[in-house]
Amino acid sequence: MKPSLTSNTDQKFLSPKIVFLGSEFSSEEIKSTYSVLNYLQNLAPYNASVSLTIEKVKRSITATIEMASTHFSTKLAIENDEFKDLLESLRDKTKEQLLQWKSSRF
Repeated sequence: MKPSLTSNTDQKFLSPKIVFLGSEFSSEEIKSTYSVLNYLQNLAPYNASVSLTIEKVKRSITATIEMASTHFSTKLAIENDEFKDLLESLRDKTKEQLLQWKSSRF
């Protein structure tokens, strides 16, 4: 009897991890953060681990993303006072690094 592909215990599926620290976050901010992280996870190399920490301290917000796979790793920290601008910058800068890596790997 063949084992099911979905029951293979050797296969690891890494899901992204998000940590929110500091002040309270609105449901819209949380939803937007998950949306950006899912977008970046789709661009990431196969089986890459991704973690994102969002921290609010007074009026400043910091986002730190770490992405690692066998052939690629990056860590980016971005700070901004506006949550929407922070996520856009995080998405754009991480995407830029991923696209540079993809274009130079062959």
